[in-house]
Amino acid sequence: TGLHTLSNSQLFPISTQEVIISSMHTSLQQERQQDCLIRFAKELLLVYCESDRLSEEGLREFIEEHGLNRPHETDDRFFKLVCDNERVTEGIIQCLLEYFPDAIRETEMNDWFYIICSNKNVTLNIIRLLIDAAPSSALRNVSNDGQLPLHSLCLNGQLNEAL
Repeated sequence: TGLHTLSNSQLFPISTQEVIISSMHTSLQQERQQDCLIRFAKELLLVYCESDRLSEEGLREFIEEHGLNRPHETDDRFFKLVCDNERVTEGIIQCLLEYFPDAIRETEMNDWFYIICSNKNVTLNIIRLLIDAAPSSALRNVSNDGQLPLHSLCLNGQLNEAL
């Protein structure tokens, strides 16, 4: 009758192992793409943190929109940029502490504390927030010129006037 019986290998020329490998490869590619997008979003976050458009609402929206709400993030560069930004507010610091609590705790240099203490727009509430969240070593970190972060705070004329 001309009918031939086909074996499984003829019906399914790709082996189960090849399907698994292909699936793993696709998954790995998607993971790499996701990692690349996260890295790119973090770079955009850095740009936003030093911009003159910085706001608490905008920061929260950016973090959520780009999937950056990762509490175990230890990259503290955005803390440094925010601390140096004239638009820094208590709400912005609270936002960063909420989304990235480990970034402030695990930083080695604690440069952000010197930076915020020198910012002309810093308030006592911002300093309190950071002191409460920071490791005690941040407060005792002596700079190359022998100063503690609180020396910078004392030299900050704007904060002295607010007291």
